Amino acid sequence: DRMVALKVLPLHLAANPTVRRRFLREAQMATRLRHPHILPVYEFGEAKGTPYIAMKLMDGGTLAAHIKAGPLPLPLAARVLAEVASALDYAHSQGIIHRDLKPENILFDRDGRVYLADFGIAHIKQAVEPPTGEDGFLGTAAYASPEQCRGEPLTSASDIYSLGVVLYEMVTGVQPYRGAS
Repeated sequence: DRMVALKVLPLHLAANPTVRRRFLREAQMATRLRHPHILPVYEFGEAKGTPYIAMKLMDGGTLAAHIKAGPLPLPLAARVLAEVASALDYAHSQGIIHRDLKPENILFDRDGRVYLADFGIAHIKQAVEPPTGEDGFLGTAAYASPEQCRGEPLTSASDIYSLGVVLYEMVTGVQPYRGAS
């Protein structure tokens, strides 16, 4: 009895056991995280062979869309920083490193509240099988910490580095580093 956003794994991707396992891991992890600034997941499951995650509907856009209009006013940038930092602090206290913090994964609801989303490639400190790509790197290079790009072990400091890159982009309107790698 509520409007939700559905994240679905298309059938051609669901057929890949690694991708399917990563998707279900994201759903399980997200349901564990209960924080005012982490996107709530209501339910996950499968319908006609298609895995899905049902979560709170965010209709206020992404931070990326807000930045596209230009640098954010400093009070708004400070609020976004504080709310995302609070969400990260909580995730880190639960042993979870986000690994893909970027403006596209910071969402607003219609009232302007900020939510951290997409724990799809998050790393659990005690995980037996950390999610990695074929080259050992997952994430978005423009926001990834140097140690993440080098494939070194990650700590919460990696997310804090990424948050610094996001902050720079919020107040300047551009990423600090631009390039192919």
